[in-house]
Amino acid sequence: MPLSMTPVVLAIGTERGWTEAELGQFLESGFALCSLGDRILKTETAAAVAVSVVLAGLGYV
Repeated sequence: MPLSMTPVVLAIGTERGWTEAELGQFLESGFALCSLGDRILKTETAAAVAVSVVLAGLGYV
């Protein structure tokens, strides 16, 4: 049984990363900034990893 029913919205960027302006907009919109580390991942890899981390954190896996 999942531990939370809290909605989650992920913003996955391109390999170039987010600009300071984009990060500011996310913060103003209520996002919590997180990172998958210093390594640059392909966008499709980052998306799969981010979803896996969220699902694990919510108790789905």
